[in-house]
Amino acid sequence: MTPDTLRALAVMCEPPGKSTATIAEALGLPHAPTPEEYTDLFVMQLSPYASIYLGAEGMLGGEARDRVAGFWRALGITPPTDADHLAALLGLYATLCDGLAPQDDTVRAQRDHARYALLWEHLLSWVPPYLRRVREVGPPPYQTWATVLEGTLDGTVEQWDSGTGGRDLPLHLREACDLPQPDTETLDHTLAAILSPVRAGFILTKHDLTAMARQLGIGLRQGERKFILRALVDQDPAAVFQWLEDEVRRQRQPGSDTISRFWHDRNRRTEHLFQTMRRSVEETSTNA
Repeated sequence: MTPDTLRALAVMCEPPGKSTATIAEALGLPHAPTPEEYTDLFVMQLSPYASIYLGAEGMLGGEARDRVAGFWRALGITPPTDADHLAALLGLYATLCDGLAPQDDTVRAQRDHARYALLWEHLLSWVPPYLRRVREVGPPPYQTWATVLEGTLDGTVEQWDSGTGGRDLPLHLREACDLPQPDTETLDHTLAAILSPVRAGFILTKHDLTAMARQLGIGLRQGERKFILRALVDQDPAAVFQWLEDEVRRQRQPGSDTISRFWHDRNRRTEHLFQTMRRSVEETSTNA
């Protein structure tokens, strides 16, 4: 993997510009993505910000973004406004991959440590499950982009002699909150927590909510995901919880490394949560 490849992949998750077509061709994409395709995927469905997937609220900013910004500062770099944007993180990794003089062993070791910390803590902690969803809901050029980026990251991990299977969890994951129990919090609080990928172990998009409404034959409310989801639950809670239970199970991915096991375990807990919520609704309906 070359720094130029990383920078090309980074450009593709930014709004299309004059160089997009050339870069898309170089990466082997079927065609250059259009502005409409970019907006639907990266603005409406799967915004490429680490804080959305690693933060307790499943939203931009917060402690997750602060932690990423702190990494930039630790390198002596003033963090950009979008410090946790995937393009910025890939660009930073490319910078850390730029060549060093062979005789400069100390600087090389420092640079290698920084590269690995960025990869393990701030990219691998969320990008693999994110890219799987891009391949599912994105248009063809972004599906291919996700495949190329995933292969690039996998190849990068293999370059480290020590591997990653036995490494400690990234701090983002070690400090991630669990989901609340349905009998200890309000329904709104529980549903909001479900929209935090790092807590729930799966990624629920507006595309998914639209598909759910269509499959269950219930009305779809426009707005933020939490409002859409609450409106769906209000109409047919048992069916919605069953759909979510099935969707969580569908998104579950096996894996032997520490990060994959984290996401797998969170996913299983969320499946159990939906089972509990569905059975509670069914029992209430039976006893009514």
